[in-house]
Amino acid sequence: MIDAGGANRSTPVEPAAAPDDPGDPALRAVIAAEIAAGGPISFARFMELALLHPAHGYYATRPAIGRRGDFVTAPELHAVFGGCLARQAAELWRAAGAPARWTVLEWGAGTGALARDLLAGAQADPAFAAALDYAIHEVSPVLVEQQRATLAAAGLTARWTDDPAPACGIVLANEVLDALPVHRVTVQGGRLRELLVDWRDGAFVERPGPPTTGDLAAYLDDGGIRLDEGQVAEINLGAPRWLDRVAARLAQGAVIVIDYGDDTAGLYGPRRQRGTLLCYARQTVNEDPYRRVGRQDITAHVDFGALMRRAERLGLRVAGLTSQGAFLAGLGLAEALLDLQRRLPAVEYVVQRQAIADLIRPDRLGGFKALILTRGLPPGLVPSGLRVRL
Repeated sequence: MIDAGGANRSTPVEPAAAPDDPGDPALRAVIAAEIAAGGPISFARFMELALLHPAHGYYATRPAIGRRGDFVTAPELHAVFGGCLARQAAELWRAAGAPARWTVLEWGAGTGALARDLLAGAQADPAFAAALDYAIHEVSPVLVEQQRATLAAAGLTARWTDDPAPACGIVLANEVLDALPVHRVTVQGGRLRELLVDWRDGAFVERPGPPTTGDLAAYLDDGGIRLDEGQVAEINLGAPRWLDRVAARLAQGAVIVIDYGDDTAGLYGPRRQRGTLLCYARQTVNEDPYRRVGRQDITAHVDFGALMRRAERLGLRVAGLTSQGAFLAGLGLAEALLDLQRRLPAVEYVVQRQAIADLIRPDRLGGFKALILTRGLPPGLVPSGLRVRL
């Protein structure tokens, strides 16, 4: 747990509890009706409806981010996170030849805190700030309003767009890919089975069935993944497809993905017998996606190995993969701490230092991964965020 009792994306899972809140009745009815009409659905479809249904889904109605919300992400912990990303964005802009317009497109901008802090941090480099065009791609109308309010309060501006990527600039995805719908699979009798969602006696239940798409077996084969008998795993077919969309538009620039996850071997290895699915609500974490339907976030760890393999096939250069702690260290986190120590009263500095520590501690958000992919930049470029090894 972090200070003030806030749950972050590395909060230990709490013991299973009774489903005290089954979720939004209207959303449950929508999902149950789809199952009644066509039979059991994939977990990916269930997750899509639970999170993204336009009228009742979690992200359409109530995503609550921050210490008083369901979970805390890095931008809500401290502005230094956005400041470090501003330095990385400026460095990549110069590596591209300092074009007159450099777009940073943030997918899923949460409360707008990262946009605010990156835009504010850019002001330290007037030439970069003059070229910076900040855009946001957001599916949640609730969060769009919150983002607008956050930026307006700081006297900053951005634009909202449906474009998947700029032609020239950076695509930034901070804790986005973990919430893309995932299929759940297992092995029974040596055969791959998919865990489908059914509706029985007024409740959602899982039952194994044949894979709903051949892409699941192809995904496992591509990663050289061999699941144990009875092992449960998540397969995120959407993340590589997301990268397809981004790469199709990006002529010059970079893709920066920050999220919790692992390489393929770590994510599907023998120590991951139950998968990585987690749900966040009211600053607590649980493993039951069938409670609080529409009223809790649902996530799974990102397969960074799959992203890197797809990037290479798309003609993107894998600049490197590191931890969030090392990423921030390479972008001047120590200098930022010294600056805070000089400027702040001792008591306030201690409080802020603790928040920053949570950004870099391996057992907190510092254990997240940061991946940088580039196109059209110098082939030997090592971005500053990748130069430190912790």
